[in-house]
Amino acid sequence: MEEPKKKIVLVLLIEDDIFLSQLLTTRLQKAGIEVLKVFDGEAAIETLKTVKPSLILLDIILPKKSG
Repeated sequence: MEEPKKKIVLVLLIEDDIFLSQLLTTRLQKAGIEVLKVFDGEAAIETLKTVKPSLILLDIILPKKSG
């Protein structure tokens, strides 16, 4: 019998604090989650035009465009 295919989980992490961004990325990746990071609101909007993440982790206070 075939094993069920694992669904790839993609989290879009929008966080301008480099330390916190790296900490969250490391923890999520250890759990087998793919992480795409952006560091400001404008980059997040552009990213969402082409990427459909399973979950968005969004900082509220961001450069260029607030969360």
